Amino acid sequence: GGLYFWSSRLAGDSGPFYAWVTGWWNLLGQFGCTAGIDFGLALLLSSVITLATGQEFESWHIVLIYFAILIAHGLINTFMVKLIALMNTVSVWVHIGGVIIILVTLLVKTENKASAEFVFTHFVNNTGWSSAVYHSTVGQSHSYDASAHMTEETKNADVAGPIGILMAVGVSFIAGLGYLLALTF
Repeated sequence: GGLYFWSSRLAGDSGPFYAWVTGWWNLLGQFGCTAGIDFGLALLLSSVITLATGQEFESWHIVLIYFAILIAHGLINTFMVKLIALMNTVSVWVHIGGVIIILVTLLVKTENKASAEFVFTHFVNNTGWSSAVYHSTVGQSHSYDASAHMTEETKNADVAGPIGILMAVGVSFIAGLGYLLALTF
């Protein structure tokens, strides 16, 4: 709830209104994000099953898989909080390990490496958007609020929250830069 609290505090006399608007937009965003991720997972699972067995899925089959995933996630979030904590811890290490494996593999196995001049001066825009500023910043404008959301559930939140925000930015910068350099070289 960090976002609606901050909105309330920063907006002065209009704080309650802005907190309400922020809270509702955040909730709608969470619904949309969860729905999108779970539908993507349903598509992925149906594709994997099709590749493995040759079984073709109709649209309504995918929707049923999607509903099953939504229900499973709802039950896990409601009744298995300790499992979620374990999954979060495992996820951190899987992501760190995955980035390291990708970095090492790309750096060792890439035969035709690009020059530093190409990597640092050449820009390819295949997005369909003409503004380089727009599409370079749009990917950087999300997920910085994750630490604010988690602060309410953290011990010693007044210290851990700001440290978490700074660590998220710092670690993401270092890992992201390494990843991008490995991809582009």
